[in-house]
Amino acid sequence: MAEPGAGQPEKGPLRICIVSDGVFGDRAFEQCLARFPTEFALLEPDPPTVVDDVAIEVPDADLYLSYIRSPAQALALVEKGRPVVLGVSFGPGFVRQARRINPAVVAPETMCSLDPTTGIDAIDTFARAFGRPRFAVTVRDGKLVRLEVLRGSPCGSTVEAASELEGQPLSPETLRYFGLRICHHCWAPRHGRTCDKETAGLIHVCELLRALPREAADVETIAFGVECDRLYNERGRGEPICDTGAHPAGPVDGPPAWKVIQPRAVPKDEKEAAAKERALALIERLRALSARCGQDEMKP
Repeated sequence: MAEPGAGQPEKGPLRICIVSDGVFGDRAFEQCLARFPTEFALLEPDPPTVVDDVAIEVPDADLYLSYIRSPAQALALVEKGRPVVLGVSFGPGFVRQARRINPAVVAPETMCSLDPTTGIDAIDTFARAFGRPRFAVTVRDGKLVRLEVLRGSPCGSTVEAASELEGQPLSPETLRYFGLRICHHCWAPRHGRTCDKETAGLIHVCELLRALPREAADVETIAFGVECDRLYNERGRGEPICDTGAHPAGPVDGPPAWKVIQPRAVPKDEKEAAAKERALALIERLRALSARCGQDEMKP
């Protein structure tokens, strides 16, 4: 008796090609290579003023990650007709144009905001491995004794920054430091129009908080997380959240100062029971605000 699916070709692993003009994409290549068959296509950079149609040669792949800084070359990649994730975006107008050519194009706010909910199989398969961070956290005696990265940014920032937190106290100060370390490792611009490292820092802090055991965080830590979530949702107003002093093309050289995010003051005259009740309500609000599709089936 033939087994189900006999005679049909098995679906192979996702084949990824990272396309770059030599500035971005090398760290993503290292990360992706550990999970998927991955190739790296290096293009000769075009001057930014080139708007004519161009031709590019890249290896065949199931999914392209584009770190190209030329809109003309990026459109040429889109025209290949395969799914494309734009690691460098050129604004909503460009994305609309690209999707008219190829509907299987996504331009996440940051590469660490990508969720496996696009409805495009190749992109969702990739985003189950890389994208919006997911953590498994153990807190004991007020300290982060275990912090496992279940999913992280393809640039490796999540793993690098998380490795510095084990053994640290769970507090707003530690969370602020974590956000700063994400900013340090992130290669996104400081105040980009469509992508920036401050947003990446906020995403990581919010997702780390959402992964905490319900009883682990105190009132100040939860309130800090809600404030981070509020600031993340207000990013459209262009307010700087993390002043890194970094060049847009690379990580910072010195310790930046997180200027805006501060834990909300908790009135001292509140009774302990009432404070605990408010804390539980806040953490439920945080989880509701920052929850993304797919979290239920992907719990650690």
